Amino acid sequence: MAEEERPPDTDGTGESAIDSPLPEGEGQREGEEDASPRAEEPTTEERLATAEARSEALAADLETERSALQEAQDALRQAQGERDGLREQLSLAAAKYREVLLAALPEVPPELVAGQSVEEIDRSLVSARTTVDAVRRQLAGRAAALQTSRP
Repeated sequence: MAEEERPPDTDGTGESAIDSPLPEGEGQREGEEDASPRAEEPTTEERLATAEARSEALAADLETERSALQEAQDALRQAQGERDGLREQLSLAAAKYREVLLAALPEVPPELVAGQSVEEIDRSLVSARTTVDAVRRQLAGRAAALQTSRP
């Protein structure tokens, strides 16, 4: 028997176009269903139920996050109130500290000592004492010069 005649290789694969499988869906007639097994697509009702369940879960998550946010905002407000109270106490304590220092050091002019905290007042006091000492030295030098110039 003679060998069956085959069409020529048209795509370079060694197979003829007749031997190669068709891409899915090609070669079917209109209205003809694919015989290959497929997962059944969900119905509209099933998709709706899934979407509603997902929506409810997201709404619950949103409510949880809103509650956590509210708690965080309440804690922040409380901390800010405490901070403001501590700032006020610090300011009052610094003012009292300044008063005590000036009472103990009457030679330091009050206008040379300023600050909103103990550290600022201490730095200001160092500067004020330096100024007072410089003025004292100048006055002492002038006084000595006046005494040497008098007969």
